[in-house]
Amino acid sequence: MTTARRTIARKATVKGIGLHTGKKTTTTLRPGEAGQGIVFQRTDLENGDPIRAHVDNVSHVDRRTSLANGSTEVHSVEHLLAAVLAYPLDDLLIEVNGPELPSGDGSAQVFFDAIKQAGIKDIRGTPAPYTVQTPLVVRE
Repeated sequence: MTTARRTIARKATVKGIGLHTGKKTTTTLRPGEAGQGIVFQRTDLENGDPIRAHVDNVSHVDRRTSLANGSTEVHSVEHLLAAVLAYPLDDLLIEVNGPELPSGDGSAQVFFDAIKQAGIKDIRGTPAPYTVQTPLVVRE
């Protein structure tokens, strides 16, 4: 069964302090264009490149997940991305006015709440399925 792509119905804002940088930051979630995917945009940088939320753009995983495109980087994206995938959203613009997303209470709750407040809407296009291509084994 084919379903439509999904984004948020209206913008939502999350304000707080980044856990690792200690900087005040505002993250604004905006409805995405059909087919754009999940994209971060640093609004505090004059020439900041958009950063697609994709495994190829992971730049650091030491105590947080960071994404980068060229010299543009955004930190602590994992809790927001967990909320995005739980809903699930296909297209979303995430504007951040600093280097790191707000930490909230340390969970994804603040982002779940923001997405719920924004509402969900269907947009044109077919979502890309997430499929496991090879076995994944984790050992410690």
